[in-house]
Amino acid sequence: MLYLIRGVLVPFALAAVVAYVLNPLVNVVESRQVPRSAAIVLVYLMCGVVSGLTAYLVMPLLAAEMEQIMTNLPHAGGMNGFLRGDRISALYVTQSPFLKNLIKTGAQQVEGLLARLITRSLEVLLAFLARTFTILMVPFLAFYFLRDADTFSRQFVSLLPADRRQEILALIRGLNELAGAFLRGQLILSVLVGLLISVGLALLKVKYALVIGIIAGVFEFIPYFGPAIAAVPAVMFGLMRSPATALWTMLLIAAVHQVEGAVLQPHVMSGSLDLHPLTVIAAVLIGGELLGIWGMFMAVPVAAAVKLIGRYVVEEVVGAGISNS
Repeated sequence: MLYLIRGVLVPFALAAVVAYVLNPLVNVVESRQVPRSAAIVLVYLMCGVVSGLTAYLVMPLLAAEMEQIMTNLPHAGGMNGFLRGDRISALYVTQSPFLKNLIKTGAQQVEGLLARLITRSLEVLLAFLARTFTILMVPFLAFYFLRDADTFSRQFVSLLPADRRQEILALIRGLNELAGAFLRGQLILSVLVGLLISVGLALLKVKYALVIGIIAGVFEFIPYFGPAIAAVPAVMFGLMRSPATALWTMLLIAAVHQVEGAVLQPHVMSGSLDLHPLTVIAAVLIGGELLGIWGMFMAVPVAAAVKLIGRYVVEEVVGAGISNS
C-alpha cells in the first residue's frame, strides 16, 4: 500500500521535515507578539534570502562541476586508464601475473560501479528536479503544518475517549519533540559533514569536491550505509589524481566521521534516539524496500516513533489492563 501511494507521501514527508526544522524559528518570531501566520511568512522570507545568497555564491561552482561531470561521464568506463594504467601499476608490490590480473579485474569492477553510481545519482537528482509540482507543493503544505499542527492534534485527540486524551496528547507532543530534535540535529550534522569533506577534498585537489561534499551531506541522513556510499566517488576521484590522494581521501573521510561521532554529534543532537544498531539497519533496509531512497532517509525517525508508541501501548494500555485484572 505504501509503495503504491509513495508519490503522494513524498511531498507530505518533505513538508513535515521543513515544518519540524522551521518550527523553533517560527515560535521565536511568534513570541514577539507576531501572529503565527505572519511569523511563518517572515521565516520563509528569511530562509529565502539565505538560500538566495547561498545559491548566488555556490551555484556557479556547482554548475561548472556538474557540467564537467556530464561531459566526462561517457568516458567514465575508461577513466583514461587511470585504474588500469601507470597509476594503478604503482600499487603493485610484485610482478606476479596472478596479482596483476586480480587487481586489474577488481579495478574494472570498481570502474563500472563508479560509472553506475554517478549515472544513478544524476538520474535521481534530475528526476527530483523534474518534479516541479511536488517541489512547489512542499512550502504550502509546510505552511499549514506550521500553522495548524496544534489544531490538528486537538481535533484528533477530541475523537478519543476522555480518559485517554491527555495521555495521547502527551504522546503526540513527545513524538513531535523527538522528530523535530532528530531532524534539526541531523540537518546541522549533514551540513557540517558536507562542508568539512568539500573543504578537505578541495585542499587535496580532488575534482568535483563541492558535488562530492553535497552528496556526503545528503547521504549523512542514512545511517551506516550513507557515509559508505558517499565515500565511493570521493575515493575514486581521488584515485584519478594519484593513489596517494585516494589514500589521503580515505583518511580524510574517516577523520571527519570520527570528529562527527566524538565531537559534533554529542553537542548537536539534543538526545539519543535509543535505538540498537541492528534496529537502525533493519529500519533502513525496510524503508528502502518500501519507499526507495526516501524510505531510507525517513527510516530512523519512523523507527524511533514506532518504539515510543510501542512503549506507550505496553506501559499505558497493556499495563493498565493487567493492573485492573
